[in-house]
Amino acid sequence: MSTNLTRRSLRRSPFLPALEPGDGIENRLRRFFDDAFMSPEALGVVPAVDVSETPQEYTCLLELPGLKQKDIELDFENGVLTIKGEKRDERETSDPEKRFHVWERSYGSFQRSFTFADKVDQAKIMAELKDGVLTIHLPKTAEEKAKTHKIEIAVK
Repeated sequence: MSTNLTRRSLRRSPFLPALEPGDGIENRLRRFFDDAFMSPEALGVVPAVDVSETPQEYTCLLELPGLKQKDIELDFENGVLTIKGEKRDERETSDPEKRFHVWERSYGSFQRSFTFADKVDQAKIMAELKDGVLTIHLPKTAEEKAKTHKIEIAVK
């Protein structure tokens, strides 16, 4: 009795790295995570954000290097701050002899949303863009500021 085995060609998934003969499972897993999840192309544009709070206001800081005011849109509705923006591809293609060997800067559009439980005075929200950092000040309403009070802890 003879068995005839044929090798089927597997189509490569865009999310899985090609498997090399003799490649150990550790190397396969490392390449999978490096290629699919850690590359700038996979991550796209995801600006780093810090959100802080004082009794008077919330403050959001976003790192947006290379973006201009016209590239960013801010909305505040029903207690939700939404920040949208787009970083455009800046590679020059006018020079036919120019080749890129490394391109790590990411580009594309992004959207981040943050919900604020306390009441924000929408009329007094301010934003400024300076040196690639967007700072958004969201003042609390007078009613919300009055609700905040310090609770003393008794020591026995």
